[in-house]
Amino acid sequence: MNTITILGAAGRIGEACAQAFLAAGWRVRGVARGTKLATLVQGVEPVEANAMDRKSLIEACRGSDIILHALNPAYDQWEATVMPFAHNVLAAAKETGATVMIPGNVYNYGTTIGMDMCEDRPFAADTSKGKIRVEVEQLFADAADGGVRTIVLRGGDFFGGKRLETWLDLMILKDLKKGKFVWPGPYDLSHAFAYLPDFAETFVRVANKRQALPAFSALNFEGHTLTGNQMKRAVEEITGKSLKSGNVPWFLIRLVGLFNPVLKAVVEMSYLWRVPHSMDGRKLAALVDVPKTPIAEALRQTIADQKLGQKIYRITRYVLGQRRCDRSRTYIVCIRQHSYLRADILVDHLFLHVRGNRRHRISNAMTLIYRRFCGFWLGFDRWSSPLWDHILQRRISAQTLDGSARI
Repeated sequence: MNTITILGAAGRIGEACAQAFLAAGWRVRGVARGTKLATLVQGVEPVEANAMDRKSLIEACRGSDIILHALNPAYDQWEATVMPFAHNVLAAAKETGATVMIPGNVYNYGTTIGMDMCEDRPFAADTSKGKIRVEVEQLFADAADGGVRTIVLRGGDFFGGKRLETWLDLMILKDLKKGKFVWPGPYDLSHAFAYLPDFAETFVRVANKRQALPAFSALNFEGHTLTGNQMKRAVEEITGKSLKSGNVPWFLIRLVGLFNPVLKAVVEMSYLWRVPHSMDGRKLAALVDVPKTPIAEALRQTIADQKLGQKIYRITRYVLGQRRCDRSRTYIVCIRQHSYLRADILVDHLFLHVRGNRRHRISNAMTLIYRRFCGFWLGFDRWSSPLWDHILQRRISAQTLDGSARI
């Protein structure tokens, strides 16, 4: 039985690939840390390892035929983590003799990206993240002379599966229950998407043909190419109702990006919504039969899996301080809708985790900026948002609040 070790198995791509490889009869080992181990797909063998620890990672990958490098740090951590991850994965591949498979993206092509991008198109990365992606792929391409086999499968923006934090749940369909569709760019420009179940199944099929490929191979996954108008019509057909059209206030996001490095990085990559682009998948199609779920079915399944448009509440907690007298902790408790745009992350960053009495002056100023300029972007009413109506600053024992509890 073939064995694949998935790094980042608790992430969106890692989970989708784990399901696909399990269904194909592979032995799947999932590398994660801490509580994420308990969230792995049933049937995956959990392995705890630190990807920043080379020795730990090598031991986690022993006995593998394939190492799927699906580690994907937060946007603001790329400079510090992506290349160390790559070097450690390369060391593990050299030690174990496993083939490395990497989910790629379109950042490599830079702002000159266009329609029908093929594998022979030279990279022209002109953003910090695009340059990092090019450096990662060049590292593995250079290692091919030393016997390391690597396959990069490049796709557009990922969507689908049950894991959140894609453009669909964070932005495009976050207000579906309100009858609103939000597109991050001009509605008439094409944008490349990759439906994760199809993308993961393609990984399996390419893995079975890996011996027929050169030591280093990059393959483009065509996926779906849609304009905002096309996706909006597809969602309207699925939901059976007309949707209002909305746009993303990029100026305000840039403003918040002054305080939030994650949003600053999102703004840097926002050109992808202003430049039409698509992927040419003919080379991949000549190697394997590429699955392509009809877009209507893909969107319908995604909306159902991620419960978009349904009101699902959860309690999110943030530690701001600690009382010495009884050792209880201070939390901000936010009751938020599950489909809203990571309100928890923004609140988290804007409160800055300032400890003690010093937090009040800073947090009050940040609260005003956040509420006044960004509340409506998240789908909240500008002045009477449910988020701020339900923020409670109180002392609650750490044992009395479950961060994932639903009410």
